[in-house]
Amino acid sequence: QLPEDGEAYRFKGQPNDAITAYGLALEKNAEFGPAYVGLARARLQIDPGANALPLLDEAIRFDPNFGEAYLERARVKLRDNDIQGAIVDLGSADRLLPNSPLVYYNLALARQRERDYEQALSAALRANELDVTLLPAYLTLGQLYAELDQPEQAVGALDIFLKYNEGDVGAYLLYGMTQFELGNYDETIRNMTRVISLDRNRREAYLYRFYSNVELGNGEAADDDIDRL
Repeated sequence: QLPEDGEAYRFKGQPNDAITAYGLALEKNAEFGPAYVGLARARLQIDPGANALPLLDEAIRFDPNFGEAYLERARVKLRDNDIQGAIVDLGSADRLLPNSPLVYYNLALARQRERDYEQALSAALRANELDVTLLPAYLTLGQLYAELDQPEQAVGALDIFLKYNEGDVGAYLLYGMTQFELGNYDETIRNMTRVISLDRNRREAYLYRFYSNVELGNGEAADDDIDRL
């Protein structure tokens, strides 16, 4: 079990106080594995690129049955592009944390990085089945359905994600592209306009809006977009 004070500080967005609390826990017991996990998470909260692997290695050395340590180490390995190492750790996490949506979600990310989209989709669907409120899984599902040329399913997953993440430029761009694949040109234009309002440097947004205006016979609007490419 993670130290309660450290976790409370971390969830309140006070990682420095969390680090102090985890440090105090380790002063009392230097072999308390969960405190190393909490310390790693707090440091990653401050700096997502922090070298947290030594802390997580220590957590597993002192408590090899603490599933959260394997899950967190898998996330760090994914960040560092150690895909096989992440998959091995996720296997250990799955054994110790059965039916964890986060384990399956991170496995989906790992398989996606390998471009094994079928296995990635299977893992993402399982994560979604276990926790329908895990919003990042909807984005991953949308990406995977798009890769597997299933635009209707991609639109459905992205629609749910974007209801709660209205500032995600990449998701809007993918949503617009899948709408174009379905022949929904007005919807493509609306989404690409939203992308441009958020990031004027997204060339693909102008391109797909241009294509859609051409399909709809909007010559003047198409000319305006071609001038921006």
